[in-house]
Amino acid sequence: MRRLLILAIALSASAASLAEPSKQEVLKLSMKLMGETMINARTDFEGTIAEFKADKDPKTLELVFLKKPEPGANNVSEDGEVIFFYEASDQVQSDLTNKAFDIRAKRRLTGG
Repeated sequence: MRRLLILAIALSASAASLAEPSKQEVLKLSMKLMGETMINARTDFEGTIAEFKADKDPKTLELVFLKKPEPGANNVSEDGEVIFFYEASDQVQSDLTNKAFDIRAKRRLTGG
């Protein structure tokens, strides 16, 4: 019984380490994805974030520039496929773009 418990703990720790890619792995894949990804920009989107229909294409990153302020603006979607901006500075745009590629890389590395 004790051996079974030890084996279960070891397998659990092993699975957890496989689920979390290293920073280097994420950075390497992020850089690769940056070179392969097509950027689609929607300027002056008049709808709400909830109304936006993403293209669901993992080979594109959609940049949506909102015409009106809204909660959730200047943020990246959970899957890293869409970034919503409202009057974002160049630095915010750059940070969110990097965050999107990190999310995309982590999802691919973990099978998500």
